Amino acid sequence: MAKRRFLAKTTGSQIICGTYCIVTLATIFFDGGGAEAAATPADISALLRFKAAIVDHEGYLQKWRNDTDPCVDAWPGVWCDCEAAEKKTGVDLECVDVVEGEKRGEAIIALKPKCDSCRWLRFKGTIAPEIANITTLRLLDLSEHSFEGDIPTELQKLEELRFLSLRDNKLNGTLPDFFGKLTKLKTLELDRNYFSGPIPEKWCVDGFNSTRVTLQNNPGLCGTIPPCIKNPIVDFTYISRKADLQEGICDTTPPVCSEKNGCKISVPKYWIHEDIISFGFDEFEDRESNMTGYSFSVALADGGGRAGQEVVSDMQLEAARNLKIEIINRQHPETGEKRRYYNVKHYLTGVGLASGARFKVTVTGTNGAGPPLTTAVTSDPVTTDFTGPLGGSTVFNRVPVSGEKTQEAGQLGVSWIPFEDKESNISSVSVQLVEVDEKGSLEKNVTAPISVPESQNTLDVNAELKADTLYQFEVRAINRAGIGTTRSSQPFL
Repeated sequence: MAKRRFLAKTTGSQIICGTYCIVTLATIFFDGGGAEAAATPADISALLRFKAAIVDHEGYLQKWRNDTDPCVDAWPGVWCDCEAAEKKTGVDLECVDVVEGEKRGEAIIALKPKCDSCRWLRFKGTIAPEIANITTLRLLDLSEHSFEGDIPTELQKLEELRFLSLRDNKLNGTLPDFFGKLTKLKTLELDRNYFSGPIPEKWCVDGFNSTRVTLQNNPGLCGTIPPCIKNPIVDFTYISRKADLQEGICDTTPPVCSEKNGCKISVPKYWIHEDIISFGFDEFEDRESNMTGYSFSVALADGGGRAGQEVVSDMQLEAARNLKIEIINRQHPETGEKRRYYNVKHYLTGVGLASGARFKVTVTGTNGAGPPLTTAVTSDPVTTDFTGPLGGSTVFNRVPVSGEKTQEAGQLGVSWIPFEDKESNISSVSVQLVEVDEKGSLEKNVTAPISVPESQNTLDVNAELKADTLYQFEVRAINRAGIGTTRSSQPFL
């Protein structure tokens, strides 16, 4: 059957169809297979499967339909002429047939939104593996979109590729080994993505020796640059140059705590100063890439909608101001393991903690991997209490009015309004009889402190008193935060 020849030209998203078909989204090229061939059913199916995996909010691909032909019906972004594609893209696609001297434009696909009328177009979705069914592709440009996910392994079938650009997307995962098998590939653009891990040495083993590679702005890459990449453009944050004789560190495991001691942030049960945060922790460890630093944050442990609200955010332990750090080398009493213990005291400025609230401390350890990996450990809640117990106004009974003389020996009685502490509750209450001077200053203790139950608010005391001497009772309550309140009676003779 004779095959028809079709030739068309458009501007903007150019579609030029002839012996060969070239598509650009930025650009898609493929070989129709004969002197007057349109796209094959298999090529059309591959393009439609590719379209099905795309979110096209602008409707740029609306002409891509099963009842039309990419070349004959001028699908946007589809070119079907190799030489026209070379002229438009500036990429050498080796279109001249080396045997007969004729044009030989294989299928070339590109999704590039920088056409004249779609400068801000960015497709979303994943790269459909079916696109690799057009095995005669010479140019595949999917740059400057928002594709996500891994690079499909099926792309290794595209052995005729001269140009592959996946730059400026949201692709992730590790770089595949198969790029080294694409021996005709002259340009490989992978920059501005989220790839991680090492650059495969296998690229060199398989003969990947003259390809221009761009890898910059992939912060997850690590390790060394394979020697076959002659002039790489890379971000060296976590990658070492061979000339430096220093290998980068690819570490896939985050820091760990002691296997014997585990992870724990030590905090007191109460913080008693509104501007001081204190905690301690055992050092983390990372045997592959070592530890590079710690940071900490402090957030509300509860409080309804405010739970998780931070009062200290991502404070770097090594660089923070108003910080006192004591590093103690200590040995575990049971395991014998020696580790450094960080005792930290942070002084707040410009903000204070709320009394009666509960907070948690989170310590994050970072290793030296590329990119850095972290482990975070959170403490038990800490309650704040900055004031002593309330209450305790003292009342005497069976004691003469102040200034009158009393018996030199006898039984005295004292009572008081009960103490209370809403933040940390009452820990202890004690009563003591003391001798004072005329100004009410303590001269000496007459009795030792007498402990009484928290619920008790009266006490009878037997004591020998001296004539013409001033005495007074002192009732002291201490809360569970360790803060005490003392109430004194009026002096009496």
